[in-house]
Amino acid sequence: MKCCHFNNILTESHRYFIDSPEDDNCVLCLINRKGPMTQEEVGEYMGLSKMRISQLQKSAQKRFLLKLIAVNNLG
Repeated sequence: MKCCHFNNILTESHRYFIDSPEDDNCVLCLINRKGPMTQEEVGEYMGLSKMRISQLQKSAQKRFLLKLIAVNNLG
C-alpha cells in the first residue's frame, strides 16, 4: 500500500519504514493514527524495554542539543 507521506511504497531500507501494514509501513502514518505515545507503548510496539527507549531518547536529545549548539556557534 502507498503511504500518504511519500509518493512511493516504503521498503525496509527507508528511514521511516516499520513492519506495520495497517500503517502503510510508515512510522509517520502510525504517529498520525495513534497520536502521542508513552515510552512503554513505543517499547511494546518496537519490542524493546521502556528503559532502552529512555536511553535512546536521551541519546537523541543529547545529539540534537550538541548539533543546535554547533549551529548557533557557527551562525
